[in-house]
Amino acid sequence: MAVLSTCLLAAGVLRHYRDIYIHRSVRGISFFFVGIDAAGDLFSLVSVLFGPTINILGIVIYGCELALWLGIFACGGVFNLLPWLKTRSKRFETSQEPISLHPMPSSTSVFRIASGSEVVERRGWPRVA
Repeated sequence: MAVLSTCLLAAGVLRHYRDIYIHRSVRGISFFFVGIDAAGDLFSLVSVLFGPTINILGIVIYGCELALWLGIFACGGVFNLLPWLKTRSKRFETSQEPISLHPMPSSTSVFRIASGSEVVERRGWPRVA
């Protein structure tokens, strides 16, 4: 039963690898959950190693699961984090003005826009001339 449960758990994680291979991105996976699951496998592996007797099957089961979850983390770093860091660094190199995450017009410009003053577009946001 332990071998069957290991095979089914591995099959559940391997379907994420198939999705990563097809889309070249880690999508729909919570890294918080992956971290908790990997930590559970790590602590279980440590408990098997430091138990009164060493259970080889337990080491294989928890080791395989830990390796699969760590692979998901690695794929997330390669396919999601590295491209994000590259585009972020390029954006900061090319921009001369500081970039705000949520650019909002000031309250006076909103009032002038509502009152019908002339509006000039700058970087996609309305600005009063």
